[in-house]
Amino acid sequence: MIRRSHRCWFALAWLLATAIPPGAVPPPEATYHPLHATSGGSFPAVEVENLLVAARHAGSGSPILIMIHGFDTGRREGERLYRTVAGWLQAAARQRGLPLVVAGIHWDSAPGSRLKWVPRAFAQRLLATVGFKHAIPDPYEDKIRLARRIGRLGVRALLLHLAEQLPGQRISVLAHSLGCEMLVHALEPQLTGGRDVAAPLADAPNRSVCEPRVYLAVLAGADLDADLLARDRPAQRRLLERADVWWITVPGKGQQDAVLALRRLARGEEALGNSGPRIHRVLAQRLVARGGLYLDIGRIPVSHHMEQYFSALRSRALIQAMAEAADPASGTGPLARIRRLLSLPANAAEIAPALNDADLSVRLYAAWRVQSVLRPGDLLRGGIRWPRSVRDVGRARRLLESISPARAPQAGPS
Repeated sequence: MIRRSHRCWFALAWLLATAIPPGAVPPPEATYHPLHATSGGSFPAVEVENLLVAARHAGSGSPILIMIHGFDTGRREGERLYRTVAGWLQAAARQRGLPLVVAGIHWDSAPGSRLKWVPRAFAQRLLATVGFKHAIPDPYEDKIRLARRIGRLGVRALLLHLAEQLPGQRISVLAHSLGCEMLVHALEPQLTGGRDVAAPLADAPNRSVCEPRVYLAVLAGADLDADLLARDRPAQRRLLERADVWWITVPGKGQQDAVLALRRLARGEEALGNSGPRIHRVLAQRLVARGGLYLDIGRIPVSHHMEQYFSALRSRALIQAMAEAADPASGTGPLARIRRLLSLPANAAEIAPALNDADLSVRLYAAWRVQSVLRPGDLLRGGIRWPRSVRDVGRARRLLESISPARAPQAGPS
């Protein structure tokens, strides 16, 4: 729940941070399939059919990417963002000869003119202090509820329909900011409470595919509570199981997303996109064992802009992960290296070289595997707490040195 005494600061922060021009120029031939969500959470049948036709035309091996924008994004701005990101994704896919189908979900995330809703946030604070908490609607909390409803009712039904009509094609979702609320509630409607929680489950017996599943669930600049996964509950378990890989952007040392940093004032909680995930020990062990978590560390834009999160560089990394999904043994990307690392025998000497990998996420997996071999009882005993988890790499090196100095890897970046 948002702390009303801080809403005005959040509104002002959003106004200032999003006023910074991103300066992104989309590559040529940038196209995507628009999906316009209604307030009830559904999508026009003709738009869904157009997406299906394009996916069938692309072929059974072509991945499908669905983009979801965040808070305070009007229709024209959404179109510009999606064309920009789609252009980078399609350019990277063409370089690999990978047929790619891209869609973008448009939803009513804009609370109106900032000249109107920012003063309204200030007025709400004043009225709340004298006991009139509900005198003025809260534009931010209204959009949170809308994102969850569209996720539960619309995006979930879309994912199930695509899975039924296009068996074998990998579907990935790229969510930004408040769009992450939509993604997680599409995959697990019961993650939080609400009046529309039961509705998505009513038609399950009539479907050949009963639960949605995606290959990559990308949370970029996630406007989610950092402790969303801090407890081992059935809904959290189901959520994590419904994506092959959770790709989460987290800041590197000295980095901050300005909007998410100030978001704490509005919701009273750290944002997952700024502080990193806090994952319960049991959930973390399951994710790590199957290579289901990738922490995309660094390259965090201070302005929170979507096209800077899904930059040309990050878009190439995402396309590489999709291209190598079918054959990780020959892949060179971090996800392929993580899968090969997990397939190694339980021998610390064979695992140890990966502690010097160029990618910090790969080094973390190597550290966790070393621990699982040498001290199984200590494996992720505190769960995953970013950025404290970085210390696991150093602990694994020291553990190897204490047990067998000759086999210890040379010190590398951590």
